[in-house]
Formats: sequence, structure tokens, C-alpha cells
Amino acid sequence: MPESWTTIAADVTAAIADVGFDITLTRKATANLTPWDTLPNRDTLTVRVIDAKLWRNRLAGGSEVKAGRSLLCAPSANVPVMGDRVTVRGVEHEVMMQRAVAPGGVDLFHVVELSA
Repeated sequence: MPESWTTIAADVTAAIADVGFDITLTRKATANLTPWDTLPNRDTLTVRVIDAKLWRNRLAGGSEVKAGRSLLCAPSANVPVMGDRVTVRGVEHEVMMQRAVAPGGVDLFHVVELSA
């Protein structure tokens, strides 16, 4: 019997919702604001993630990064991408990379690499 990747993706999303925790995602606002606008040009979102691991000494974009952390998050419109800033356990990080894990053509989850 073939796998139902959509069902598996729903199970992964439910598992992340059950065992994960919320982080704060700060992203450049999509509205066309001018420098004279009084509102900050940022959107703040909440994303549910699993803190996968801390790591040391990796290469990213051709340069060595001394330390960082990896997060797992469910597929959604609020997946952190390069250029975003996230606050995890009170510490702000920059998103270095994000990639989808989709063995059957359906995104099961996203791995997000953060700087230290």
C-alpha cells in the first residue's frame, strides 16, 4: 500500500503542535511603507517549532559559522526564511537557511538553521 504523504504531513504537523513551543518571528513587513511612516516596517508572528539541536563549526554560504541551532517547523505561511529574525528562549537569532523535507513531493516539515 503506498504512503499517503498528505496524511503523514498532517501527522507531523500535529506532532509539532503537541510537543513544540512557540518562537517569535520578526519579518520585514509586506506593506509598502515609506521612511516617513510612523509604524515599524516589521511584522511579528508566532511560530510553533521543535528545537532540534545546537551545533558548532559549520559552513554556510562558503564561510564558517562557529555556532547555531536547528529548528523543525511544520509547513505553513509563517515558515522562517533567510532575512528573518527569530527569538528562541529569549535569545534573538538570524535565519541562515531554511529547507523543506519532502520525500514524497509533499512538505513534511522545514529545517531552519539559525546563527548563534
